Amino acid sequence: QDAISYYLDAQPLSINLYDISHIVDPSVLLQLARRRGNTLRKLVHQTLLYQQFDISFNFRSNLVPTEFRIAILSSQFDGDHYISHAIITLLRACKKLATGFTLQFHLISSANEPTMKERKVVLENLENLSNSFISAKSMSWHEIALHINSLNCQMFLDLDGYTRGALTEVSLLQVSPLQAHWFGYTGSLGLHEISHTFIDRITATPEMKSLFSESFLYFPIHYSFLPVRNYTHDNEPRAWGDPSLSLQD
Repeated sequence: QDAISYYLDAQPLSINLYDISHIVDPSVLLQLARRRGNTLRKLVHQTLLYQQFDISFNFRSNLVPTEFRIAILSSQFDGDHYISHAIITLLRACKKLATGFTLQFHLISSANEPTMKERKVVLENLENLSNSFISAKSMSWHEIALHINSLNCQMFLDLDGYTRGALTEVSLLQVSPLQAHWFGYTGSLGLHEISHTFIDRITATPEMKSLFSESFLYFPIHYSFLPVRNYTHDNEPRAWGDPSLSLQD
């Protein structure tokens, strides 16, 4: 109770929600997320960029377009983090979609440029499989938001949530008509600008919907992707870290 009182009384932007998500009650975590979001939103709305930003979209949600463009932002596209490998698996799987429907993926990386050869190879795979890939480490969140908005994507997918290095300000500018989050942070972001979260019934059961401000987009299987080398116990389901299994499913 003392810890919860401390977090509720602390400055919203000084709290790392990712670090406390496993010790704080989920209902309190949602309150903290909303407080953090409201505080950050006020700061974003005071910027000149927000006042000039064009959030009008030529998008009709009742139609299914033959081309669907998705912008994906992550601070973990460093060639080593498991998110890089998971997105490679996703991109390869989408190559197998039926003709007549095209998915475009535009990746934006706010991670540091890798120096190790093995990590560079992973990034090369991301670049080759995506429709565009830019390194945005030296860009401000203003510049990243403008870039994503210029892509005219139907969906913006944030992979950071409230983890370290997250650029939540980009989501608050509503850079795409549909915005969702996935992977980096499995709790709620408490932002009305982000309408959906990709999740599964193990991470969040249907009964937990009241603890999220987002609507659930359920995967049919447990989606967490961890390389086999991360498992240390013999009884762990090692197949969870097998990219070929994820691709097949």
